[in-house]
Amino acid sequence: MGYVVVHYSEIGLKKGNREYFERLLVRNIQKKLGVLAERVNRKYGYLLVETDSLDEVCQKLSEVPGVAYSLKSSRAELDMDDFRTKSLNILQNRDFNSFRVTTKRQNKSFPMTSMDVSRVLGEFIVNELDKEVDLEYPDVELIVEIYGKYAYLSADRFEGIVGLPVDEENKVVTLMSGGFDSPVAAYLMMKRGAKVILVHFQNYRLMKQSVEDKVEQLANALAKYQGSTILYVIPFQEIQEDIVTKCLAKVRMLVYRRVMLRISEKVMHKEKAKALVTGDNIFQVSSQTLENLRAVYDATEELVLTPLAGFNKMEIIKLSKEIGTFDISKLPYGDCCSFFIPEHPELRGSVEDLRREERKLDEGLWDKALEKANRMVF
Repeated sequence: MGYVVVHYSEIGLKKGNREYFERLLVRNIQKKLGVLAERVNRKYGYLLVETDSLDEVCQKLSEVPGVAYSLKSSRAELDMDDFRTKSLNILQNRDFNSFRVTTKRQNKSFPMTSMDVSRVLGEFIVNELDKEVDLEYPDVELIVEIYGKYAYLSADRFEGIVGLPVDEENKVVTLMSGGFDSPVAAYLMMKRGAKVILVHFQNYRLMKQSVEDKVEQLANALAKYQGSTILYVIPFQEIQEDIVTKCLAKVRMLVYRRVMLRISEKVMHKEKAKALVTGDNIFQVSSQTLENLRAVYDATEELVLTPLAGFNKMEIIKLSKEIGTFDISKLPYGDCCSFFIPEHPELRGSVEDLRREERKLDEGLWDKALEKANRMVF
């Protein structure tokens, strides 16, 4: 049996709510690991996973919001001789020239200070393995964490995505196209502890089945960060034709987006979610000027969150590569609005103008579209 010590960061600042978040993180880890984990124990200031699949568990933990980092560890008795033995077992078959020892002593009854433990183990490793100490840029860091009954030693640290554990009670509905932005926005909401429901609008008369397949791939890629993920694919062709027929060309894109928000609001109420989320970032395209965003978001009285508001495109692309959505998002695709962008779109839409255009539309089509939606779970 092996051990993985799991550390969090932000949860530790929650004071009165810390226990709630710790228990939530334990439940999420148990769901993520399934049979890979023999036990997931909540300790004071850390979590402990018992498993025979150390590397696979550490890799999966790196995808769980709320985990700062995890350590693939060897457990030792509270005895320096056992510390030496475990250190040698961990390091003797590794290819490295320099190292350092970092000790954290939560158990203050242990007779040696953290600095003394690091010094004694450092001297032992130098003598046994003929390696150099480098406190600033070591090839390997041996981490020693001393707790109540045992110590855990590790030279394998797996970084997590930090944030807060996903909470089923905090549902949000994210409008997802198929490009780079909205999947990243969804991920950032998961990282803040929200349970994300995805909504995609599709014109089946203009787009191929491959586009829907792409959106499903994105939903599946995002599901690894929060577990079970709901995706609504909503037919938009009749609504789009209604808008093209009745609304001024220069504001059609803005009207599309208002209607999408209105339908997504219906999904939000149906799923008992608490907010809407978009992948908007300010001034990236014509529909994302401040005036246009204000005019579009006027369509709903619900909370609209925009986690990418201050990001530029390169930052979004970088993050999409890190979370595994980049290669899917770059596949050829055209969202249902891109086919109808006018040559000279409105840059400063007004709330009054868009409300007037929207009143021309057949609202019955909106409920009809939701009734025909394909609801999938990944």
